[in-house]
Amino acid sequence: MKAGSCSFHNGLMPHGAAANMTPGTRRAMTCGYMPDGSTFNGKQSALPQAYFESLEIGDVLDDDSINPLIWHKTKPYVGA
Repeated sequence: MKAGSCSFHNGLMPHGAAANMTPGTRRAMTCGYMPDGSTFNGKQSALPQAYFESLEIGDVLDDDSINPLIWHKTKPYVGA
């Protein structure tokens, strides 16, 4: 990809990047999306340790500081 480009894909799709052969750093950002009302399945995945340890299987993942709601089917986003 050219500098400044971005890629959108399913996180389960195999993907990767070649080595950075430039003297500069390569920055990246990852966003994981899930449906509103998703529940904890017992796996840590990308959850911060303290949040992970506070959850029980079946808890709704609704901590806006960690999993902010960005879109709701019937409620408009008001912002923080």
